[in-house]
Amino acid sequence: MKTKIPYIFSAIILIPLFVLFCFFDNPAGRTGASFMNIFYAAPGWLTPVLLVLSVVAVVLFIILLINEKTEDTGIRKQNNNVLLRYAFFMIVVALLQLFGANIIRNLPFELSPTTKSTLSFIMVAVSVDLIGFPLLFLLLKKVPSTPVTKQKIKFPQYLCYMLMSAGVVLVGAIAGAAVHTFICAPFGGASIELQKMLMDSAPLPRILVAGILAPVFEELIFRKLLIDRINKYGAFFAIMVSGLTFGLFHGNFQQVFFATLLGFLFAHLYLKTGRVELTIGLHMMVNLATTVVTNTLLQKIYAVNPNLDSSAEYLTAHPEVATYFGLLGLWIMALGAVCVAGIIVLIVFLATKKFVLAKKDAEPSKSEALKAFFTGKYSIIFFLIITGLFLLSYLPVVLHMQ
Repeated sequence: MKTKIPYIFSAIILIPLFVLFCFFDNPAGRTGASFMNIFYAAPGWLTPVLLVLSVVAVVLFIILLINEKTEDTGIRKQNNNVLLRYAFFMIVVALLQLFGANIIRNLPFELSPTTKSTLSFIMVAVSVDLIGFPLLFLLLKKVPSTPVTKQKIKFPQYLCYMLMSAGVVLVGAIAGAAVHTFICAPFGGASIELQKMLMDSAPLPRILVAGILAPVFEELIFRKLLIDRINKYGAFFAIMVSGLTFGLFHGNFQQVFFATLLGFLFAHLYLKTGRVELTIGLHMMVNLATTVVTNTLLQKIYAVNPNLDSSAEYLTAHPEVATYFGLLGLWIMALGAVCVAGIIVLIVFLATKKFVLAKKDAEPSKSEALKAFFTGKYSIIFFLIITGLFLLSYLPVVLHMQ
């Protein structure tokens, strides 16, 4: 019975979603503030999208049932076993988040922007942490794993990883912003949905979900659960798969570059120490600095100065605004200095080959690892799903201009 638990769990999640979005149509003339209108008031583009995602999820569910046996017979087979389960996990999370976002958007009563943002954070936590993580954990239980041996690390070394984390975030964020803006420019400008959610949010849910829960569960998902099942094939393969799946999971170009680079760095630290609590600590540091401290200062400024007037006359008349501008400037300068120091440390690490880890017995070559990751039968499905989720994140921007 235990072996069937993940599939029963999956069915409990999928069947209601499939019924709600694939078989219920919007009845002609349905009006009013009925609670059931939540399920009928979806944007026109959302119904076919949810239908496709639901069908894909059901197909993956059937494949998982057929391929329940997960004996480790080589790098390609193990990669297929793992990516199939991560593809299913990502589809389920996407379905839950679309479902939740539609409910929040169409509640039959008015919500303040702060309340909407709080509900959005709750939706993210429920879909990834409370449902997605247990589902993935159960699905991966039968996949053979080799836990990483625990090793100590001195604080100066850990401090180097802290600095490098800041450095790769800066590099990745600049690249991501450029690509994101370039893609959105023909349709009237970049999407601001993520920024709006953060700017409208209250401090407590933002700190709890973005600053604490996300680092804990994402590190368990993309480091502990994932690397323990692939590290026997060498550090290169484990770091590549962990970093790319983590980056691609974010589903948009604003985040994919810095998330992927962080994924590589965190994967290396986990392989070096076997201690996921260290990568959780780094992840918390990054999220708290970027989504909590910076956004809190910006919120303070917007609350009293929505036009961002920085003229000398305005700041003289409103000393509290000048204080917040000063604190934000000091914070940005401090972050900039840390990021630059991190880039220098990263260059030194690369130049002195400090990222090189001991090789495993019969470890595949880099070309074999790349071939196994990108050309497996379920790798192709995984990347098709990721591509679809990326396109989905930009669909509202495109359709808004049509």
